[in-house]
Amino acid sequence: MTQIPQPSFNIHPAVYRAMLNHVSSVFNEEVCGMAVGQKKAIYQGIPVENILHSPDAYQMNPQEQVDTLINIEKQSLELLAIYHSHPTGPDHPSQRDIREFAYPGIATIIWSPIPNGNQWQMKVFRIQEKGYSQTEWFWIK
Repeated sequence: MTQIPQPSFNIHPAVYRAMLNHVSSVFNEEVCGMAVGQKKAIYQGIPVENILHSPDAYQMNPQEQVDTLINIEKQSLELLAIYHSHPTGPDHPSQRDIREFAYPGIATIIWSPIPNGNQWQMKVFRIQEKGYSQTEWFWIK
């Protein structure tokens, strides 16, 4: 299968820090949210409650999810990515992530702990029907 180059993302440092604060505030369960902006530039991370409160799965609170999508549209922004954490790994989409992915064309941001450390790393992926590919991201200056 030929790998198709995936578009990169730009992320504002304040959004990176906000998402990092969100994922590091709840280490014993996956957290989730939406990353929004325009033209591949992420300017806002919006936390959404994980109603499963599980260390290895998430499901967004349906009402928060709908409200957030309505607000994104009202502000003329775009949903660019769904983010969630993997507090117990892996550092890439799990089989469950791939199986349950419901946002074609939208990127997935996964936060996971750096091995042998107490810091988090962020990776961006495109999930396809049978797998995923990693996408680059850059700082907005």
